[in-house]
Amino acid sequence: MFILRGLIRLYRKAWIFCATICLIIFGLYQLFTGGSHREIKDKNILFTQDKDKALVTKVIDGDTFVCQINGHGEEITIRMLGIDCPESVHKDKSKNTTWGKKASDYTKDDLEEATVWLEYDKEKTDQYGRTLAYVYSLGREMINKKLVKKGLARAVYYEPNGKYKNQFEKLMEKAKKKKKGFWKDGYKKAFPS
Repeated sequence: MFILRGLIRLYRKAWIFCATICLIIFGLYQLFTGGSHREIKDKNILFTQDKDKALVTKVIDGDTFVCQINGHGEEITIRMLGIDCPESVHKDKSKNTTWGKKASDYTKDDLEEATVWLEYDKEKTDQYGRTLAYVYSLGREMINKKLVKKGLARAVYYEPNGKYKNQFEKLMEKAKKKKKGFWKDGYKKAFPS
């Protein structure tokens, strides 16, 4: 009985010693490598290295908004690349559609007062002086793609900006097949001539 108690005490001490050594090794690993935090930080650097951070201050319509780049006071207008939403604020009121209003409302809900990342293509501005960009939420989801998936925008290609052209076209075909958004009512209702 006395021997058994001695073995149990020895076992406990050995277990505590091993656990302590493991914790020390883990702590040193975290200290010198940054552990999993370093991996996340590296992925963020790769994701953000070619993008500008911006604060959305006003949504104009489904595919256009105003923002401040990197928290600076100057506001610029952004036109989302690779997509076209139905009209909602056109000067010719007959071109404004219910689907344009829905796309605009969706973008307002998603982006107004949000921080986003802007990615550019070959040409950075359009003929109206708007900055052209692919727009990402902080969760890294591309808003341009999201609008096409939901049937709130169609895929469009204006040379030379076609980095994601094929992806947008595939998403549009899927939305058509599933009758998402304006595809269920017919294309002509969303984009009258």
